[in-house]
Order: sequence, then C-alpha cells, then structure tokens
Amino acid sequence: MTKKWAGKVWIDNGIAFYLGYTGDNSVHKHYAIQIVFSYAEPISIFDENNQEIKGTGLVIPANIMHRVQADGRQKIAFIYLEPDSKNGRALMTQFSGKNHIFKLTPDVSSACIKELYNIEQGIISRRCDTHSIVSLLTRVKTKPLFIDERIQKAMDYIKNHLEDIESLESLAVILEISPRYLRRLFEQQVGMSLQRFRLWVKLRIALYQIAAGKSFTEAAHAASFTDSAHFSRTFRAMFGIAPSEVMSKANIKQTVNS
Repeated sequence: MTKKWAGKVWIDNGIAFYLGYTGDNSVHKHYAIQIVFSYAEPISIFDENNQEIKGTGLVIPANIMHRVQADGRQKIAFIYLEPDSKNGRALMTQFSGKNHIFKLTPDVSSACIKELYNIEQGIISRRCDTHSIVSLLTRVKTKPLFIDERIQKAMDYIKNHLEDIESLESLAVILEISPRYLRRLFEQQVGMSLQRFRLWVKLRIALYQIAAGKSFTEAAHAASFTDSAHFSRTFRAMFGIAPSEVMSKANIKQTVNS
C-alpha cells in the first residue's frame, strides 16, 4: 500500500475534515457519511466487491465498505459527518437506503469544490462550516428518515456517559426495553452494533485529545482504550490506515463552529 498521505485534519462536534494529498488505504467502513472531492483528476474508490467508482465528487454512506486508490499527487478533501448530526441527517435523506457509493454529477462536484475554498478559509479562522456543500447535495427534497426516539436516546447516552455503560443489558434497563430488542433495533437503525458505535465514540474522544496536544498513548487512555495499540487497531479498522500515517500534533486541529 502506497504511503503518500500528506495533509491536515480538523475535527469538531459531529464532523471531521481531511485536506491534502492521499495515497491508498485498505478496505474499511465507519459510522460517518464520507464526502470525497478531488480538486483536479478524478479519484478512485473501490467498494467491497472491488468495483471501481471514479469521479471528482463522491458520497460514501455510513457503514459502506470501501477503499481509496490514489497516487499521492491528488489534492483531495474528505469530509466526515456523523449521521445523527444536523448536516448528517440532511445527507441521510439523500444518500441512504442503498448499499453503494454515489457518484456526483460534474456540475454538482464543480459547485461543491468552489465552496471548498471558502471552507478552507473558514477552517483557518477556526470555523468548519459545511452547510453550503450539504445544501448543494440535498437540493432534491425527500422525506427525512425516521430514527426511533429510543435509539437516539441510546446514542446520546453513550456519547455523554461512555464509562457508565457496562453492558447492553444496562443500557436496555435505562431505555426500558429488552436487550434483545435493543440490539436488533439499534443495528437496524444505525447500521452497526452498539459495541461498534461505542468504539466510534471512543475513537472520536481520542481524536479530540490528540487535537488538544496529547500523545497517542495519552489520548488512548483518556478514551478508555486498553493502550495506544488498541487505539491504532480501531483507527485502522475504521479508516483503513494507521493513525501515525495521517496524524500528528502538527497536523490535527480542533475547530470551533459559530
């Protein structure tokens, strides 16, 4: 696998943004909806069947297996939006329900890439607002997806009380439903197991810690990973690449939305 990643990462509540140059990564999937833009030559994304989808603008729905293939010379932007965030919910109305990667039309891709320049300037001033791009991607109005109130409560509780959740059973008691039903409903609505979602939340906490200047080891412990190796394995499973290849104290920052 070509190791030619060179860029910066910004993170905020419900969003992460990678801007720079990219090489390859291995097959992976994650909870976030991923928007991919290439500023010049099209970028290649392969699905779990090794089918190539190539374009300057692509949308990868949450929990879709994929990998990137690039030569390290393409300037790209990866925007990761959590499905239960405001902008994530908007995208879910347009890009969900089908197990495939969406290729954007040239005119939509071009309009979004123009907006990326504004986002870059905003990030420099510690704002990462992708609303303009989400608006361009959701011009066709559709009925919002229904999320069961109990599942939303489960996700919110995990995010805010990560260490209080000892088991599926303990969360089911809080929500006053059976563990078996909670497991089935959570996987149906969120697209992953409760345990994998909990790993995603831990990973996000670790990324915040790194953005605050902590070492990988310090960040791993703060997020309740066993050690930095456990954090690295989880990151690789979610993003198809080792965190050390794309992140350091110098190139990951926390932004503040206004």
